[in-house]
Amino acid sequence: MFLQNLPNALSKNMRRDWPSLYRRNEELWKLQWAHHGQFSDLDCLEYYKQGLFFHKNCDVKKALEESNIHPSSDLINTNIFKNQLTPKIGVPELQCNGEDLIEVRCCFERNGMRTNCPQTSGHCREELKYLPVPTPTPPVEDPHTCPTGDNSLP
Repeated sequence: MFLQNLPNALSKNMRRDWPSLYRRNEELWKLQWAHHGQFSDLDCLEYYKQGLFFHKNCDVKKALEESNIHPSSDLINTNIFKNQLTPKIGVPELQCNGEDLIEVRCCFERNGMRTNCPQTSGHCREELKYLPVPTPTPPVEDPHTCPTGDNSLP
């Protein structure tokens, strides 16, 4: 696979706003490209820029902090949780594993405008836990690369 260097500003923003919690950043970004980006009408650099745009326009952490909802092992009513987010990011889609919230998704139109998600609670119970997110450990080596040419991963 041929690799192209990402611009420094883009890789810095990706490390800050799109870090991996469980693997090296480069592995996450390549996986996202392979599973989603290569099927879009964007090239790799534009795909990553679009991902950062979506993050900026769907800052779940900030929306929750402004609603005075903080990570905790306490249960919170799923509808209350969702209703606190809705005025700030639109109706989100919540993904849970049992009672643990694992993902909050924002939905966007193709033109980049935020919209309400059609499905709002994937596998979430009546109450959920908004647990603290582990702090990503900086990788020893973090090359800033973008796959080009053959868009498949080995």
